[in-house]
Amino acid sequence: MIAYIDGFNLYWGLRDAYQRRYLWLDLEKLTLSMLRPGQRLMVVRYFTARTRDDPAGGARQSRLSRGALLVRPGRDHALP
Repeated sequence: MIAYIDGFNLYWGLRDAYQRRYLWLDLEKLTLSMLRPGQRLMVVRYFTARTRDDPAGGARQSRLSRGALLVRPGRDHALP
């Protein structure tokens, strides 16, 4: 299985539902928890739309993106 994470919609969905409680997720673990028996996770791909005309929002977005990538380095991270 290849997982495609829409970072923009994930962020706003979590923020609207839970404020900031779940903004720092381990995206690989989240994806692994959704696999059905017999499925194998091959790649997690994280994409997001960049904010425009909001320097403070852009800085926050960059911190969140870097944080997500620090947990599992690489936007396109192939698993062993």
